[in-house]
Amino acid sequence: MNNPWRVDRFEQLRHDTMRLAQARARSATRYVVFHGERVFMEPSARAEPMVFSGVQVSDAGIPLDRAVFLGFRGRDAWFAVDAECVDETADLEGEPCSLRQVRKGVSGDVWALLTHARGLLTWNRRYAFCPLCGAPNRFAEEGYVRICSNPDCAKLHFPRTDPAIIVRVTFGDRCLLARQPQFATGMRSVLAGFVEPGETLEEAVAREVYEEVHLAIDCVTYFGSQPWPFPLSLMVAFTAQAQSNAIRIDEREIEAAAWYTREEIHRGVDDQTLILPGTNSISRRLIDDWLKPKS
Repeated sequence: MNNPWRVDRFEQLRHDTMRLAQARARSATRYVVFHGERVFMEPSARAEPMVFSGVQVSDAGIPLDRAVFLGFRGRDAWFAVDAECVDETADLEGEPCSLRQVRKGVSGDVWALLTHARGLLTWNRRYAFCPLCGAPNRFAEEGYVRICSNPDCAKLHFPRTDPAIIVRVTFGDRCLLARQPQFATGMRSVLAGFVEPGETLEEAVAREVYEEVHLAIDCVTYFGSQPWPFPLSLMVAFTAQAQSNAIRIDEREIEAAAWYTREEIHRGVDDQTLILPGTNSISRRLIDDWLKPKS
């Protein structure tokens, strides 16, 4: 394991409370600290999260007993903890920043660690109370289970992941890129949306494309997937072919959409009139895969 950010989750240890209690107390144990939805990053390049010891976290007034277990790298345990429960984090160096700000500059392994940590912490914070009876939920299995404290309910709750689809639509030698109002100036990307109850992934792809740009599609093919912590999603990527090139956008969701040739995308990126998603996103992987020279 040469990569310092590649952590083995060791899910079989989540029941071993004694070993993990010992791990929390070891000086070599590493803590990644969030403050709500933001994470403490190294202030110089912001390409890596700041790593704290248990002593540093405790001295900042952050309780360790609610730190979620991320895994081990070698003999060293890794946890993530939320500092939102304390008013001040002056004893911790650095300033927390949004994952949206840092995701373009971090490696894939760093991104995987941060999305794992943020997803668990966000879910634990949102499930502080049982949605069935309203009683407080107890923290269990190192952050992977919450148990209703009401003995008449005692419901077990598990971390949730919301599936979303993202799709690259092509027509002949052109790729569809669209713009949402919240995008940065000049940014274009492929289409995406959440899966609705009762849908297959393929049905969600066809529905989202038709809703957003009024295109019928076929040849829907799986491409890959990526955890997406905004807030608790799994992005499942597809490619598809449009049956026509006649776009009619849904202005509630899409600000603009157009067909681009490879040359137009390259030229727009070069002259900075076209901004593509960050290289760590599966949306960019979909675009880059299409831009590769075809043999």
